[in-house]
Parts: sequence; C-alpha cells; structure tokens
Amino acid sequence: MQLHLDTAELDLIADVLLQSEAQVSSPQASEASPNGQKAPDSGIYEELLDNVLARNMEFDSDELEQLADILARQKRAVYDAMVHASDGSAKAQLQHKLQKLERVLEKIDEVCAML
Repeated sequence: MQLHLDTAELDLIADVLLQSEAQVSSPQASEASPNGQKAPDSGIYEELLDNVLARNMEFDSDELEQLADILARQKRAVYDAMVHASDGSAKAQLQHKLQKLERVLEKIDEVCAML
C-alpha cells in the first residue's frame, strides 16, 4: 500500500527530518538521550528526506517504522515545548504543529498496520 500525503504534510515531514538530522549531527548527539532510546544514524534521515523531497512515498516497512519513530519523537518534543510555553501565540503555533503531526502519524500507522 502506498502512503498518500498532501503538500503541507510532506513539508512538515521534510522539516522534521531536517531538524532531526541536524540534531543527530550536532556534538551533543553523542550523549545518551534521557529516555535511553538511540536515535537513527544520519543516513536514514538523508534517505527518508530524499524520498520526501522527490515526493516518492513508496517506503518499505522498515522505513515507515523509522519515519513513524522520528515523527513520534518530534511529537513528544512539540508537546513538551507547548506545555512549557508561556506565550499564548507560541502555544497556539505549537498546538497547530502538534495536530498536523498527529494527523501524519495516523496515516503512517494505518499504512504500517496494513503491511
């Protein structure tokens, strides 16, 4: 089954992959994450990003799971930032991003369940 995403959803995924790749490439990335999870290496971000930018949504099951994990980590980070935001405008922007992330994750989870 092929994943169908609109342009805004693809842009969101591309932004998340770019941010995540930058974080993995940073010097602080070598430190252990607080929850003990190991983030994928930067190569997977590049591969997924290349597919997203090419609008090629034919991911295999491993790629879909990795993409779902990356987006789930971003969702948790956005939620944490939203909880700690003091500015109402920033909170509203984070809430909107959180809703978009949830929508994309639902689509990816549906495709994963059908594989």
